[in-house]
Amino acid sequence: ICSSRFPSPGACPRRLAMPDCQQKRVTASFARRAFGASAGSVTPNEEDVLASVESLYADQLEPCGRLTLRRIREQYAAALAQRVGRPTDEVEAPFVDPKTLRQACEACPAVQVQELEDRQGEYRVVLEGRPALWVDLHGPRDPYSAEMWTAAARYFGGLRGDERRLPNGRYACAVELMRRNLCIFAGRSLGEMCHVVHLAMDKKLLRHFDGNIVPYDLADRLGVLESASGYPVATWPQVVAGVESLLMSAKNPTVGSMSPSH
Repeated sequence: ICSSRFPSPGACPRRLAMPDCQQKRVTASFARRAFGASAGSVTPNEEDVLASVESLYADQLEPCGRLTLRRIREQYAAALAQRVGRPTDEVEAPFVDPKTLRQACEACPAVQVQELEDRQGEYRVVLEGRPALWVDLHGPRDPYSAEMWTAAARYFGGLRGDERRLPNGRYACAVELMRRNLCIFAGRSLGEMCHVVHLAMDKKLLRHFDGNIVPYDLADRLGVLESASGYPVATWPQVVAGVESLLMSAKNPTVGSMSPSH
C-alpha cells in the first residue's frame, strides 16, 4: 500500500482530530463531569456543546444536531474510559436526551442554532465568526487522487478474515479506517474519510452486506455461496452460537432430539 509517496505504516502518524491544546481542553471539560455520567445518562451544558462543536469543525463535519449529540456521547465515553483505565470501545456512552441538548445549544452564547428546512426536525450549531469548511459527505465530486484510489482498491481487495468486515455506516466505517492508521489516507480528516467511504461505494470498492460494510467482491463471493446452497451464509458468531447450542443439547437432551454424534 505504501509507495515512495506514502511512508511505511510504522512511520505514518495518525491525524489528531484537533490540536493538542484543544484536545486537552475537551478532555478536561468532560472529565470533570464524567463521574456523574457513569450513572448511564448525562445532561449536557454549554461547555459540552462548545467543545463538541469545535471538535466537529476540526474534523470538517457539519455540526448538525445528530452529530453534535453523537460527539458529546463519544467525548463522555472517552473521559469515562480514561477514568476507569479501559479502552474507549469497552465503555458504554451515556444517554443524552436530544431535547435537553437542543436547549443547551440555544443557551450557549458562542454558537448559533440554525434550522435546516430541507431536513425535517434537524438543525445546525455554528460557531460565531468561524468559516464553515465542512465536507459534503454526499457530494459526487471526487477531489482525491487516482493514486489514492488505486492504493485503496488494492487495500480493500487484500483484506482477509474479520478485517474485511467494517462497521456499518459511513461515520463508523471512517472511524475504523482512521483507527487502522493507513498510509494511503494519511492527513485526511474524519469528514474527508466519511466522503471517501461514500465514494468508495459509488466506485464499487465497498458495499453493504450482512450488517457490515465489506469489499465489493467479497459480497459477490458470499452471495454466490448463498444462492448456490439456498441458505444464507452463516457468520462466525452464528457458527459459534450454533456449536454451543449443540453442546448444550448433548448435555441436556430432550425427547426426540439428535445428539451431535449423529
